[in-house]
Parts: sequence; structure tokens; C-alpha cells
Amino acid sequence: MEISCLEKEGVLTLVLNGRLDSAGAIQLDREIDKIISRINDKLILDYAGVPYVNSSALRVVIKYAKELRESGKEFHMVNVNSDVYKVFKLTGFTSIIHIVRRENEIEP
Repeated sequence: MEISCLEKEGVLTLVLNGRLDSAGAIQLDREIDKIISRINDKLILDYAGVPYVNSSALRVVIKYAKELRESGKEFHMVNVNSDVYKVFKLTGFTSIIHIVRRENEIEP
């Protein structure tokens, strides 16, 4: 799993590339933990390079989605492929996490 962090106009975007399996979930958890104090308004996870997620990754995502929402901040996922989206939909996470096709669909 490769993770790069981009910052633009106070919005942090983590660009993910690779499988979000158990090892990738640990890496994602560490990366978000490192940057969470820098999040002003919203965090965006760009899933364009993610072909697979497992339950470990789901736990990390829901953990930070809830934490950010409780602190009045936004959490978004973009560029999620159909297979990964199905996993989030089947688990009911699409009712908790804002998932859009492209970043420009997120309201400013």
C-alpha cells in the first residue's frame, strides 16, 4: 500500500494505491493518525488505486469517519471502484460515509 498526502486549500487528501488488506489497514491507520491534527475542515480518501478492501480497512475507515464527524469535520471517499463500493454498501457503511465518484462532486 502506497499512501501520499496532498494538501490544497486546507483540505487534506490521502491518495491510496494498492490493496487495503490487514497490512494496508495498519498503514492507513498510522497515516491518518499522523495527520489528523492537521485536518481543518475535511479529509478525503482517494480510492482510485484501491482494488480491494477487507474488514480491517473497514474498521479503520469507520473509526476516523466517526471521529471526524464528532469533531465537526467532514470525511469523504472518492474514486471508489464498483467492487470496493459494493463492500461498503453491503456493510451499510454508505449510510455513514460520504462516497462520491469524483472529488469535484464534494460541496465546498
